[in-house]
Amino acid sequence: MEILDMTFAGIPAGMLIAVLAVWYFVTKVWREWRQDLASIKEIEKAKKFHEEHEWKPRMVNGVDCGEWVSKKDGRSLGNLG
Repeated sequence: MEILDMTFAGIPAGMLIAVLAVWYFVTKVWREWRQDLASIKEIEKAKKFHEEHEWKPRMVNGVDCGEWVSKKDGRSLGNLG
């Protein structure tokens, strides 16, 4: 157990390794939580959009050239793509 007796700048090597492992775990969990939160916000935004708008299909030579229209008044939103 030579490594446990070693020190780096007065800090035991085992303690330093443990602190670094905890720091890595916490930062990884934080990043994943932030990414999940961003994904949830995007999903909620898409749900709200689909509640307020609908797709009006228009086929031209076998290609759907439809557009998004408002459910309230049926007006087109223009080219969103």
